Amino acid sequence: MTLNHMNSDNNSTQDAAADSRQDWLASIIDSAMDAIITVDDTQQIVLFNKSAEKVFGISALEAIGESLDRFIPESLRQAHREHVRAFAGTGVTSRSMHAAAKLVGVRANGEQFPLEATISRAAIGEMKLYTVILRDLTPAT
Repeated sequence: MTLNHMNSDNNSTQDAAADSRQDWLASIIDSAMDAIITVDDTQQIVLFNKSAEKVFGISALEAIGESLDRFIPESLRQAHREHVRAFAGTGVTSRSMHAAAKLVGVRANGEQFPLEATISRAAIGEMKLYTVILRDLTPAT
């Protein structure tokens, strides 16, 4: 076996392992009971799990690429943008968004609902990503 062939086999094994890890991670995200949404630094949705689909009443295909503003009451959008900008400027990588003020989301049908959330940030190369994990606090009927 030549060195080039060995390197090719090693790269194939590494690629397969990376694919397996991605499948595993996608499975965990999609099986989470809480909604998980990731946005880029322009607040465009890049990840929207199955629980987020249920909470907001919209498919991931429809949500991905949309602005996060779609799921925030219009009266709170500017404050939310400022909150994310301030969070980005801290050295903190995650924190609870539980605040004295009540957090509110907007479903695809326009219904507003109470929620609790945590936010985290990560940098992948030059790309900054923000992930919110949220729980719908609407009382069960």
